[in-house]
Amino acid sequence: MATPARKPLTSRRSAAKTTPRSRRAAASTTATRRTVKKSTSTAKSVRSGSRRLSSAAKKSVTSTSAKSTKTGSKSQAKTKVTRTRRTSNTRSKSSSKTPVFISMLRGVVFSLLGVIFIFCIVWNFILPSVLFSLIGTRNILYVSDNIDSLKGKIIFAHFDKDPKHTTAYLIDGSEEVEVPNGYGKYAVGAVPSLLRMEQQSDETMRSIMSRIFEIPIDQIVMSEPLTVDTATDSDMPFSSSVASELRAIALRTALRHPSHALTILSLSFMAHTTENIQSLDSYEDTSSFFETSSLELSPEEKSCSIAVINTTGKRNLARDTAHLLEQNGVYVVREDSVSQVEDVTHLQVTPDLKSECEALYTKLAPFFPETSIREPQTTETKRYRADIVILLGNDVAVSTTE
Repeated sequence: MATPARKPLTSRRSAAKTTPRSRRAAASTTATRRTVKKSTSTAKSVRSGSRRLSSAAKKSVTSTSAKSTKTGSKSQAKTKVTRTRRTSNTRSKSSSKTPVFISMLRGVVFSLLGVIFIFCIVWNFILPSVLFSLIGTRNILYVSDNIDSLKGKIIFAHFDKDPKHTTAYLIDGSEEVEVPNGYGKYAVGAVPSLLRMEQQSDETMRSIMSRIFEIPIDQIVMSEPLTVDTATDSDMPFSSSVASELRAIALRTALRHPSHALTILSLSFMAHTTENIQSLDSYEDTSSFFETSSLELSPEEKSCSIAVINTTGKRNLARDTAHLLEQNGVYVVREDSVSQVEDVTHLQVTPDLKSECEALYTKLAPFFPETSIREPQTTETKRYRADIVILLGNDVAVSTTE
């Protein structure tokens, strides 16, 4: 039988020697190696993980930056589009506003032109004709309001219900006249301005001018001097140019004296339409052109009796006043003078004055100042046997003595 081979002595000794300690050392070594391997593998895994994380982070950063770039580019594109739209809208709005403004301006201009055109038509044609038809029967005196200027002409206009009897007279205003109430001699065209400076009322002015012209004057219009060359148009001094000048004066007078402006418009229409126009050398010739009484008295009014009594020291005052009244169709039954001086004029009437005599009394008012007093007849004045007794006072006398 074969005998097994025996190991060498050294190996057995070494094996015997390493058994208790070497095993522990080998085990620790092995554990250490394993730990090292694990740590190495862990480190590798950590490195690989970090690499992966870094690559992922790079990818994410890249993708984020790409996205942000895309978003930025999109936002920039949107901003550009918005700006472009805003610019285009602004341009379109500005371009749209410009025609609208121009059209509005054109509308305003055309409206103003239309208003001006309508105003010219109404002012120059419609309004004067309406006023002319409404003015009725009146005597109107147009004079300059400048006492130092005698360049202007006087217009004496007689308006009548019948256009055929409507007349106008152009008179030189530089002729001197004796002004009643002791004012002395003045140019006839300057008398109203003189009375205005003396703060006389319109009624007193109307009364004095009525006595000067020997025609009852219902209204006095004072405005700018009216100049017209009668030598170039002697047959028709009231030409179209004069009518145009009157309309211009009325327009300038409208704000200061609206009522005067309307009257001047009526005169302009008369100047433009009527053919009964005369150029007179003297104001005294005015009354001679009236074929009938300028008072337009009815037969009943003409039958009313008037007595004229002078109470002042002015000679022939009763005679001149009676002549003035008779020229206007009044029936004068008595002229007389008394020594009892009256400062103002008294008009005495009968207690049972008839209605036609009352109408005559109203028509006589333009010849006498507003200071005149109406009162019943006394025992002394009843002896004149007149419906109305006029006691002339110093307010109608040129002077107290002559």
